[in-house]
Amino acid sequence: MFALVLSRRRVKSERQTMPSRRVIAGVLHNFLGTFTSRNSDFGGYWLFGFLVSEAEPHVFDLLGEAAVDEASPAAVFAHRLAAQQFAEQMAKVGLPRDRIREACVVITRTRIGVINDCGRSCYELRFRADAVDDLSTAYERKVSILVAPHDPAIEGRSARWKS
Repeated sequence: MFALVLSRRRVKSERQTMPSRRVIAGVLHNFLGTFTSRNSDFGGYWLFGFLVSEAEPHVFDLLGEAAVDEASPAAVFAHRLAAQQFAEQMAKVGLPRDRIREACVVITRTRIGVINDCGRSCYELRFRADAVDDLSTAYERKVSILVAPHDPAIEGRSARWKS
C-alpha cells in the first residue's frame, strides 16, 4: 500500500501541465518588449533605424520563414529575428506550437518631427502583434517607439558587435 501511494505521487508530480491559453497574451507582450529593445541590432546598429527608412508597412509571419524577396537585408533579418524571438517566448512558458494557428507582427510608421537640435527626422514606429489560437480566439498587443533613420556618422556601433 505504501509503495502504491508513492508511485501515484511520483506520477502526479512528473506530469507536465499544459499552460492555459491566457499565456498567449503574455507571450505577445514579452515578444514585443524583446523585439523592440535596444538589443535588436543589425550590423552593430539598432535594427529599427534601418527599417524606418523603408516603404511600409512591414508584416512578418512569426511562424514562418523570411521571404528572400523582402525589401532589404534589414527586413529579412528583422523577420528572422522576430520569428526566433517569438519562438523563444513560446518556449519559455511551455506553449506548444500547435496551440497557435496564426501569428504576425505589423510595423507601421508615422512622422513625428525632428529630434532635439540636430534636425534629424523622427518617426513613431507602431508594432502590433497578433495571434490566433487553435480555438480561433484572437489576441493582440501593441507598442510604439520613436526612431530616427540610421546615420553611422552620429550613431556608434554596439560593443557586442564583432566584425
